[in-house]
Amino acid sequence: MQSALLEVNDLKIEFMMRTGTVRAVQGISFQLQRGETVCLVGETGSGKSVTALSIIGLVGTGGRSHNVRIEGDIVYRPNKTKEYHMLELFPEEMRSLRGREISMIFQEPMTCMNPVFTVGNQIAEVVIRHEATKTKHEALRIAREMIQSVGIPEAELRLKSFPHQLSGGMRQRIMIAMALACRPAILIADEPTAALDVTIQAQILNLIQRLQSELGTSVLFITHDLGVVAQIADRVVVMYAGRDVETGTVDEIFHSPLHPYTKSLLMSIPRLCKPGEKPERLTPIGGTVPNPADLPPGCAFHPRCLWATDARCSREEPEVEVSDTGHSVRCWRWRDLQEV
Repeated sequence: MQSALLEVNDLKIEFMMRTGTVRAVQGISFQLQRGETVCLVGETGSGKSVTALSIIGLVGTGGRSHNVRIEGDIVYRPNKTKEYHMLELFPEEMRSLRGREISMIFQEPMTCMNPVFTVGNQIAEVVIRHEATKTKHEALRIAREMIQSVGIPEAELRLKSFPHQLSGGMRQRIMIAMALACRPAILIADEPTAALDVTIQAQILNLIQRLQSELGTSVLFITHDLGVVAQIADRVVVMYAGRDVETGTVDEIFHSPLHPYTKSLLMSIPRLCKPGEKPERLTPIGGTVPNPADLPPGCAFHPRCLWATDARCSREEPEVEVSDTGHSVRCWRWRDLQEV
């Protein structure tokens, strides 16, 4: 197997609040290969976005913020002549990588775009920041080409538009154009289709896949929508309460899930019935995601788990176990549940 483009090793992130310590991420590890799409999946509050933001240095300041504690290692281009340990970079070093080597599409473009500058100028700014030899005229030409590449008609007109003059789908496309303007090696997409209707959502997903194929970009995609995961993922990292509870290929996760949380997520998905077939009742996951400042002892999922046992699940925190195929899971009972 080729070496990974990005490695996240035992990442832990804690926020020291007046009310206590919030353990947002608790030892997550995964890899992203060149040209691969890895999906981080889980309910709101599972630590997906905090993990992604830490990769590009938007949590704390290189691990040195007084109220944020970051441990572990995030390595970009590991085992290369020039590898980057992202948590050790100074702010200026991180800014030189952010947008050029690793870019991010945020969930709500209106909160991430400047309302008083045209979208053309905002895309051009990324180019000028990372390619100092480019003139303003050349940067605007690249911005126009990027607007065309993401499927927005009348690129010359849209180049001079302000964010509020665009629809939600267009703004998201502009965010994608901005993120890909310097052809980064890694694109992080934080629920980029969450606020869009299903038709525009499908267009955005197809656009990301097309551009990924053309540019060879690796994608770290954050979502809670398993339908999206089935469409775009190569591998899946299932997160719960800051932990990576299961990691596997998309086929392994959907057809041979090992963790009770993954099984419960799949059981809660509505299914279309064939003509004459009796509808099945949904099986919701009881309870809520635990407060990261007050996690239960043992396995964090055990209060909601249909298969938990008081003897061990509520007392001891499971370690990662890896199956013969490389499919990893954190669960004491995963072997017993393989046929469930």
